[in-house]
Amino acid sequence: APGERLWAVGTSVYLSGDRGLSAYDLKLPGRQWSRLNAQLVREFDPAINLGVAIGQDHVLLFDQPRSTSRRRIEHPTLRVTSFSRQRLPDGRESGQQQHEIELAPGTLGLDQPVGGYQAADGGLAILTESGRLVFLRSGR
Repeated sequence: APGERLWAVGTSVYLSGDRGLSAYDLKLPGRQWSRLNAQLVREFDPAINLGVAIGQDHVLLFDQPRSTSRRRIEHPTLRVTSFSRQRLPDGRESGQQQHEIELAPGTLGLDQPVGGYQAADGGLAILTESGRLVFLRSGR
């Protein structure tokens, strides 16, 4: 479907799209975990999936929340949600959501909306539309 992407690391494969994020392991049958954007979720918290970054311990989902009649988004916002890649006793990834942060002007030293971002070893580099570079360190 349009907007859907596949991401692969080792035997893990991730599918991202407007309907959410799903994880699969080519060595284990069936879907491992998912964050599906059910119709109800899309109505109350609509977002455009922008991309995924896969690290050793986490999968980061980048999306852009949209305004609704219940929630007004004043500035373009980048939401980053972190999911654990920790292995469970049966070998599957846990996929447990561990963190979520919305990056908009006025948060974490951002003076303007996010213009670009790049996951890096140990954190996330954020470039604002004004050209200011902010580095967010990992919580590990």
